[in-house]
Amino acid sequence: MTIATTLGLAGLALFVATTMTWFARANQVAIPDNRLLFLAGWAIAALLGITSLFASSANWLSYVLGGLASLGGVFLLGLYALGKQQTGDAIKVGDAVPAFEALDDLGQPYTSEALMGTPTLIKFFRGHW
Repeated sequence: MTIATTLGLAGLALFVATTMTWFARANQVAIPDNRLLFLAGWAIAALLGITSLFASSANWLSYVLGGLASLGGVFLLGLYALGKQQTGDAIKVGDAVPAFEALDDLGQPYTSEALMGTPTLIKFFRGHW
């Protein structure tokens, strides 16, 4: 196995491990506020992949492995950079419900006014990009 192939394989392995960890944490709604380790993992994976593409011992396997690692790392870094969510003022426990309209699980419309006067738990899922 050449150095270029080893770099490509290491980059792809790091990319897959970082991405699997991200999605496992997202599934548990447990992505940390400080996402530096995830970003570093994707950046290092991309750099390893790019390095394997330009190494003197590059071959078809290093191109495939390095290409996947670099494209995947750059893609997810780009998604993260472009997908900044603005939370604004978050609703806290005990706050008044802001006015909204939505559909229930049967597709019937309801409004926040219908919830007034009764304790209600509203759970919103947001993406973690």
